[in-house]
Amino acid sequence: MSFTAEIGHYVGATSDYTTEIAQWLTDGVKTVVSRIGALAPDMLEQFATTAAITDGNGVNLAAKGRILMVERDASDSANTNDDLRTAKPVKLQFKNQLSSTTSLYYAPPEDPKYYVEAGTLYIKPTPSAAEAGVVHHVTFGAVNDINETIAYFPDEFKKHVVLWVAMNVLHAKMLDTYGRLPTDLDADQTTFDAISDFSDGIGMSIGLPSAVSVSSSLPSALSVSTSLPSAFSVSSSLPSAISVSTSLPSDFSITSEVGTVPSLKAMPSISGEVADALTNAKNLFDNQSGLGVSTDVEDWLNAEDVEMVESVLQTVATELQRASTHLAQHQNAQQVQMNDWRQEVEQYQAVVQSEVQGMQAQLAKYQADLAKESAQMQEEVSKYQAEVSKESQRTQVDVSRYQAELSKETAQMQEEIGKYQAELSKEQARIQAEMSKYQGEVQKESARVQSELAEYQANVARKFQSYSAKIQKETTAYQWLQTQLQYVQQMHEQCWAPYQGAMSDQNTSYARPRK
Repeated sequence: MSFTAEIGHYVGATSDYTTEIAQWLTDGVKTVVSRIGALAPDMLEQFATTAAITDGNGVNLAAKGRILMVERDASDSANTNDDLRTAKPVKLQFKNQLSSTTSLYYAPPEDPKYYVEAGTLYIKPTPSAAEAGVVHHVTFGAVNDINETIAYFPDEFKKHVVLWVAMNVLHAKMLDTYGRLPTDLDADQTTFDAISDFSDGIGMSIGLPSAVSVSSSLPSALSVSTSLPSAFSVSSSLPSAISVSTSLPSDFSITSEVGTVPSLKAMPSISGEVADALTNAKNLFDNQSGLGVSTDVEDWLNAEDVEMVESVLQTVATELQRASTHLAQHQNAQQVQMNDWRQEVEQYQAVVQSEVQGMQAQLAKYQADLAKESAQMQEEVSKYQAEVSKESQRTQVDVSRYQAELSKETAQMQEEIGKYQAELSKEQARIQAEMSKYQGEVQKESARVQSELAEYQANVARKFQSYSAKIQKETTAYQWLQTQLQYVQQMHEQCWAPYQGAMSDQNTSYARPRK
């Protein structure tokens, strides 16, 4: 039995889908392999084959499935593949480091690596005939429909392919059934083609009344000979902006050698000699261990050794004198720096005072010029206002004359409009009489159309009955296909049930169902 014959048990006739079934069988193999890869990846070995690599050209992966394992022979002995080592995958970005002995990614024969570039798999070190590489990969076996065989494909999964193709054939039949449905009452129907379609034309011997005809015309636009007053004409202009030749004083400018405000420089730091001397004096007095000596002044006092007490106190006094000397030097240096800073501040204050006096003089001159300019501007504004008042009076006279002529023209227009409205009323009465006559004939034609429409509706009902019968037949076929598709889908999923949640078996290379 062929695959196609087995598919026919689920879908019925298959002769119209021979080409599609051939393609779907090939696609079904890929679908099953892909699903096995998701559910039980350890079982992919049953769908796999190997490809040998004996040179640096690698192996092209275009027609191959998932890569399961890559190996390389680490021995160049005559016995081929007698020392195969598993190669580890490496990202493409590190491919150039695989041949570098100083790189962490270096690939010796005992620890080979591989990478994929532009769809081709390469092994490092480069394989040879003596040290060949082997690529274990999933393959999509060729389908022989008549013999019902699939290369590199376990028999237990052939049923999965048959059911998957059956689902596609059933779906295609459903689409074809939908395509055969008539699109309207006349589609694929010849029983009632002799019946004329309903004509909705109405024959009228009387036409609609002609357009309104009025001999009088509406009045033309208003014509006023007097024009509106011209624009204001004022010879004087408003005064320009105030122009003061004297400028406001600029910012302070201190050009003396003093420059910016003198800053107080950092004071000299106290010499480390002061702290050292005070520490030594303290340690000699009550903490000899700080100097590496076990006895201090207090110990000598307790021992009543006057000479040692005096000797130690004299050393303490020397250290205190040394601290005082260095502290006095620091105070002198600090005083000198303070004196220099006070002198700079006094010089800076003198320069600032000079700048302030100059600025005050310049400001007084600016205020005088500003007062003069303001008086002149006030005079020009008064002159401008006088001319504007004169022009306003002239404009008012011209507007009054224009309004009088406009009133005369408006009265004449009203008279012409009254005449036009009288003729328009006469025309409206004529049109109303003609419309009444036209409507009577329309009613007569409407009765005729209603009679013909009743006959047409009867014909449509007969056509619809035939149309409904065809729809019912195709609907029944579609429902059977739909039910059969659901059945096949359930069977297909039942075939996959044993592999749902499959887990890896530690003792075999394939996955078994969970128990």
